[in-house]
Amino acid sequence: MDTRCNSNKYLFSEEKTAYLFPIKMTEETNPVDRTDFLPDPDYYTLYVVTFGEGVFVTPKKEYAVKEGDTFVTFPNVPYSYRKAKEDFRFVALSFTGNEVDSILSRVDVSAEHPYRGEQTAIKILMQQSLERAVDREHVVDFLARAALWEALVIFGENAEKRKTVIKHGEKKDRIAAIIHYIKENYNRTTLSLEGVASHFSINPNYLSRLFKEIKGVNFSVYLTSVRVERACFLMESGLSSVKNIAFLVGFGDPLYFSKVFKKETGFTPREYVDRVTARRARAEQRAEF
Repeated sequence: MDTRCNSNKYLFSEEKTAYLFPIKMTEETNPVDRTDFLPDPDYYTLYVVTFGEGVFVTPKKEYAVKEGDTFVTFPNVPYSYRKAKEDFRFVALSFTGNEVDSILSRVDVSAEHPYRGEQTAIKILMQQSLERAVDREHVVDFLARAALWEALVIFGENAEKRKTVIKHGEKKDRIAAIIHYIKENYNRTTLSLEGVASHFSINPNYLSRLFKEIKGVNFSVYLTSVRVERACFLMESGLSSVKNIAFLVGFGDPLYFSKVFKKETGFTPREYVDRVTARRARAEQRAEF
């Protein structure tokens, strides 16, 4: 098992050490379309589009690819490709090794998900490796191996970024569900952070942090704003009993409701009702003329 010793030293057990062996690295300009849809029997290949547009086809899906896009082919998995425009180029790095599927899965690449989209850093890496290989045939295998491992590092870093984005999206979806629940149940005087957390089977402390992270305010502030907004709506709709309004929006104590309402709006509930009544009276008078 990998063991981290301190901030800049790592130990790796022998069985976890991975071996990858590059077989060939080539740059193809306007290659002949591969239409036989046959697999490579013994090796994997990382393709990086360096110019133009093409189409990459697997048994399950067809991908439109453009400059910077990458895809990986797997042994015994049929595939084909063709150019979509006349000028089409790619770099192909074929490789093999021990437990390659496991290694690739660590960076979110698999036979089910061979297309990794735009990876500009990998395109630049491959082009630079080919340029450095000119007149250096005695070390070209080192360059290919270094490029392969660096590409895997980039895949891994981008996979983590995608997971972060997905995780944030999942958080937003959960908060959206919680907000809907609040708006449906704000009139319950017992509605609380703990009760909502229990309803959604999450820890109250986690809910509090999550709410602050996504909405920018804490749970109680948001609940209060919903209740006061609804109270204003009821007053605008013609209700005038402060006691009734307080109960209708989830406050069990009308005096506490009045205090909170004044803090949020700058008016007491009675002042707000009087302003609404006066505004309505003026509107009715103008209508008579």
